Amino acid sequence: MFFAQSALILTTLALGAAQDSNPKPTPEAPTTPAPEKSKPSPRDPLEVAVPTFPNSSCPIMGKPSSMKLYADTEFGRIYICCKACIKKIARDPKTAYQAAYPTTKKANNATCPIMGDKNEDAKHTIVLQGYEVALCCEDCIAEARANPQVTLVKALDPKVKDLENSICPITGEEVAANAFCLIGDTLVRLSSPGCAESVKEDPEGTLEKATKAAAKKATEPGDSKGNGPAKTGEHDADHGGHEGHEAHGGRSHDG
Repeated sequence: MFFAQSALILTTLALGAAQDSNPKPTPEAPTTPAPEKSKPSPRDPLEVAVPTFPNSSCPIMGKPSSMKLYADTEFGRIYICCKACIKKIARDPKTAYQAAYPTTKKANNATCPIMGDKNEDAKHTIVLQGYEVALCCEDCIAEARANPQVTLVKALDPKVKDLENSICPITGEEVAANAFCLIGDTLVRLSSPGCAESVKEDPEGTLEKATKAAAKKATEPGDSKGNGPAKTGEHDADHGGHEGHEAHGGRSHDG
């Protein structure tokens, strides 16, 4: 009897040990689904913006560039730290450009930013502010260099539609080279960069006015591209303009 009870106790202990050596699997924690990647929201149709493509450091002094000071060259706009750098850039624009924009990326634009035609090949290209821009023909090179900021915006963002207006909807004056703003995806040309601040006060009315003026201009003979004369020097302070300077082939203007 004693031996039978002892055997029963040992059997029970052995079963308990076997159960302890094989613990029950821990239930898996519920998985949380990965959040969906947010899609970029479309641009507000009345959002006013002025895209820029600046160099971060002044190529002359090595200091941080000012967004209000720049020299316009055949290679595009070179931002600087102070007015004293203007003459130095004018003496050697190519060297200053290479220091400001040491690397070049392809814009990969499928259409010409000047004529809007498809670029059948890459035979005609220019380099502006660190981007290689393709053009449809050699005749477009001069216009691209005269309006590098507009050229870059259109080359880098195929959604942009250029109204090609020749009259500024803010001042009623002829538009200036490189003076523009985007209202949504529509490029509106201006008589001064500072006019963009006035556009923000009534983007809808400005867009309507510019659209009507562009449509009227399109029916008249002459330049349908809406290209006004290039203006350099310091812009009218009443419009809050930037202090733009030109340095083509060694020339500089300090307005």
